[in-house]
Amino acid sequence: EGAKDKGTAQSGRGITPLINARAETVAEKPSFRAAFRQRRCVVFADGFYEWRQDGNRQPYCVRLAETAPFAFAAVWEPLVSGASQGADQATDRDTDHRGAGGDVAGTCALITTQANDKMAAVHHRMPVILTPEAVGPWLDPASGQGDLFPLLRSLPSAAVTLTPVSKRVNAVREDDAGLLAESVLPEAPTQLKLI
Repeated sequence: EGAKDKGTAQSGRGITPLINARAETVAEKPSFRAAFRQRRCVVFADGFYEWRQDGNRQPYCVRLAETAPFAFAAVWEPLVSGASQGADQATDRDTDHRGAGGDVAGTCALITTQANDKMAAVHHRMPVILTPEAVGPWLDPASGQGDLFPLLRSLPSAAVTLTPVSKRVNAVREDDAGLLAESVLPEAPTQLKLI
C-alpha cells in the first residue's frame, strides 16, 4: 500500500477519493477498516439524489416518509495538509495525523447497502440510513462488529419516498427550492425496427 492507493474521500495526495464504503466489506477493506473500528460518524441530510441509469436517465429525490433530517452511517479519515507530510502519514492511518505545520481536515465516506425494493427500481445500492435508536450505538466507540453490522441494513420500502426531479440537480450552480419539485422526464424515444 502506498500514497497512490485509494483512501477515504482523500484527494490531493495522489489518493483517489472514495465516497462510498460497502457495508458488506467495510470492516475488511484496507481503505476503511481502521475508520470502521475507530472513526465512525453520521452525516445528517433531509434527502439525497439518485439517478435511474437505464433508458432515459431520470434523477430522483429520495427522502424519508416520516422524519427529516436523518443520519447516514459513515466513516471518516483525517487528511493532513502541509509541506511536512510524509509518505508514512499517507499509509498509516492509525498514527498521529499532524505534521509540523500541517492542518487536519476530516473527510468521510457513506456506507452503502443493498437497496430495498422501492430503491432497487432506481439503483441497486442505497446509503445506510440509521434509525434514531441506532445513532447512539453507531457512534459508541465501545460498539463491536457484532453490534454494528445489524445497523447496516436498508430501511423498509415504506420508509422512503422517491420523487422524480429535474436534471438541474446535476449542476452545482443550481440551488433553489425548485430542484425538489416533481419533474417527470418524457420517455426516451424507442428505435423502430424495420423487418
